[in-house]
Amino acid sequence: MISDQGNKGLTNEEATELAGTNPDHAQEDLFKNIAKGNFPSWTCYIQTMTPEQAKQAPFSVFDLTKVWPHKDYPMRRFGKLTLNENPKNYFAEVEQAAFSPSHTVPYQEASADPVLQSRLFSYPDTHRHRLGTNYSQIPVNCPVASQVYAPHIRNGAMTVNGNLGSTPNYVSSFNPMQFREFSQQQDQEVWTGAACPFHWKATDAEYTQATALYHVLAKYPNQQRNLAHNVAVHAAGADPSVQDRVFELFTRVHPDLGAAIKKEVLELSPRK
Repeated sequence: MISDQGNKGLTNEEATELAGTNPDHAQEDLFKNIAKGNFPSWTCYIQTMTPEQAKQAPFSVFDLTKVWPHKDYPMRRFGKLTLNENPKNYFAEVEQAAFSPSHTVPYQEASADPVLQSRLFSYPDTHRHRLGTNYSQIPVNCPVASQVYAPHIRNGAMTVNGNLGSTPNYVSSFNPMQFREFSQQQDQEVWTGAACPFHWKATDAEYTQATALYHVLAKYPNQQRNLAHNVAVHAAGADPSVQDRVFELFTRVHPDLGAAIKKEVLELSPRK
């Protein structure tokens, strides 16, 4: 999702000040602009690759520390998200909302990404803890067209649909029902991987994408300097041994970045 409004950021000092004076500044800006009719929007893209391309990629395609290069896997536009109305009841429409990556449309399935696989379970599990077992009945989570006859899913906290009255909580031959046909994808992806002891050490290959990002920042005013500054002000309070490790890691990203961070850290916390 790419913002149609462009991108703006805060310096470390600006963010620190706003955290104390107006921590909800971004939400306030969003609310006021929607109220004025300045509806914010984001253009949505996907990247795709074949299973064969995934096998030949120089890194694990499920590694969250990596991105898929756009030149190899171009972004494909599929839609636009526009926010055109503010909530009228914040608790009912926002606090009770329950989003999950496991809520998908037919024929859209989860990948073998291990982090995604864990979230498929953890998000709904959190909803059950936060909103109750019947969170899917709450109006904000239940589109009108999604009313489903499911007598075996009932009772418990947040039951808001009448609880199906006296209907038995099982499918009974004394009360025959008709079921709609359900189509299911027949071809399933098969992924194989090796199980091995986890002995990992960062190689130069781990820094190639970080280096590429640092070069991209050069296209935007002050962004390379802001990155070095934001790292430095946080590393300045660390133990010198930790600071040396920070210098080493960021130097592997780019020598100029490592040097800029080291210079500012030593200015902020001179060593005896």
